[in-house]
Amino acid sequence: MSLNWNLSKIADYRTVCLREVEPGVDELRGATDNLIWMTMAVGMGTITPKNIDEWQFRLAVLNRLDTQPEMYAALNREVLEAHMGLETNVFPAQTRTKWLSGIAKQIERDALREVRNSERKAAIAL
Repeated sequence: MSLNWNLSKIADYRTVCLREVEPGVDELRGATDNLIWMTMAVGMGTITPKNIDEWQFRLAVLNRLDTQPEMYAALNREVLEAHMGLETNVFPAQTRTKWLSGIAKQIERDALREVRNSERKAAIAL
């Protein structure tokens, strides 16, 4: 399934979300593009006044797990507020419990893979 988004409910979305690359040709600003894709990572398809705190929480969790924390640092409260009204087809929103469970499972899979790879390397070295 493709990821679809709607920017029209964001206040002043043309200024907030788009930049003109040449006359008559716009492209998404980096923060907007990142937030669109982050809707999948955070398990929420919209940014609203009711869920903005949860967005911040989930981005903070992802920041601690990722090797590229600068991306998450750039998606601060100010950027989230500016993008209030962003909608994607990521739904329904996952509860915090379900989302954290998925994160824990991913950490477990990654750790097991790391252990298996180190065991293979050790076996080869013998």
